[in-house]
Amino acid sequence: MTAPIPADRLVRHCDPAAFPFETTADLPPLAEMVGQDRAVEAVAFGVAIRQPGFNLYAMGPEGIGKLSLLRQVLEARAKSEPVPQDWCYVHNFADPRRPRAICLAAGEGRRFRDRIAQLERELRTAIPAAFESDEYRNRREALETALKERREAALMDFERLAASKGMALLRTPVGVGLAPLSDGKVLDREQVAALPEEERRRLAEASGELEAKLGDLVQRQFPAWERETRTAIRETGQEVARRAVGHLIDEVRAGHADHEEIVEHLTAAGSPVDMWGVGTHLVTGGTEASFTGVYKLAAVQRDGSLQPTMKFSDNPDKSTNPGVKQVWRLYGDDGLAAADLVALEGESPASGCEVLLHHPSADWRFIRLCPAEARPLLGKVMGGGTRSAVLPSLKESRELLRARLAGFDSTYLRLLNPHGYKVSISGKLRDLKLGFIERYMKEGR
Repeated sequence: MTAPIPADRLVRHCDPAAFPFETTADLPPLAEMVGQDRAVEAVAFGVAIRQPGFNLYAMGPEGIGKLSLLRQVLEARAKSEPVPQDWCYVHNFADPRRPRAICLAAGEGRRFRDRIAQLERELRTAIPAAFESDEYRNRREALETALKERREAALMDFERLAASKGMALLRTPVGVGLAPLSDGKVLDREQVAALPEEERRRLAEASGELEAKLGDLVQRQFPAWERETRTAIRETGQEVARRAVGHLIDEVRAGHADHEEIVEHLTAAGSPVDMWGVGTHLVTGGTEASFTGVYKLAAVQRDGSLQPTMKFSDNPDKSTNPGVKQVWRLYGDDGLAAADLVALEGESPASGCEVLLHHPSADWRFIRLCPAEARPLLGKVMGGGTRSAVLPSLKESRELLRARLAGFDSTYLRLLNPHGYKVSISGKLRDLKLGFIERYMKEGR
């Protein structure tokens, strides 16, 4: 038998006194997306991938919180990650259509931007003042006066030459010309027509010769002298401007002297570099903090021998390579360096034989290379706390460095968009490293 349902059973009543808040506005926001556990796990997994080439794509109806979820996961992840580097775009003086990107330590980008903005304000005052100075005006007037005197001297010489041939140089507001001359007076057409035929022929020949020389003087030499003067005026202006702004640019350069790309950019902008010094960027890459350029323990003395050891990190790039090692530089048939191979002590890649090069952190990536030559880079200089090798002189070290740099293709050495040089590990070193990681994961420590 069907019975009607009372209205009070269709609604669930809640006692407001049971809630410890006045309104939901008093509650903190939810830290997770309700009912989307798999989506949250997928986003967390994707964000944890450290290798390039992977992307996350969130798809779903509008308004379900896709952006909020991604923001929450990324912000939570960011709190446990190192502060990212700053990237700055600067003017490319060699190719203005392609700005340069400079990578700086976190916080340095803002400081560099503000200092460049201050420099721009200072230049807007310093440059006009330099061109309004008495020094610049006097030097420019001297160049312009020298040009006028040079032109006048050339015209005077030509005028004397023309007079010796019975011709006069006429100067008018629109240019210069030639006319027959007799007893120091210019002859008109009727007077020229009354001259003997032989004299008219002589004047015609002299006029043709002089017109050619005058055309060369006016159309070739005068413009060339004017170009020289304009060049000298421009160089004078550049010199005056450099003196006016050079110290301002140097102040910015001095504040970023440990960053070679900024130094190069400011040098291209007109800052004279008198001396290069060694900064923290010598020991580390441009995108790494200087504190990462330190020694890491790779082996421990036990029972009279060195036993491999390893530092573990959630960041694969920060996990060290265990064991005593040698670095081999592999050269191609063209005599240029193709890659560096970090191998365990005792390993020796053979020239002319195929070598398997493994990525140092992405263990599934590798390349094959058949080097024409393999040269070791490391040599023992200390043993038992005592120096065991004769150190080279400063000159010898400099020549060695130059010789090694000459062994690289120029695409690796340029500051703007350099190609990445491959530094890999050997198969034995990779297996040793993976063995340490597997044992660590099993032991849970």
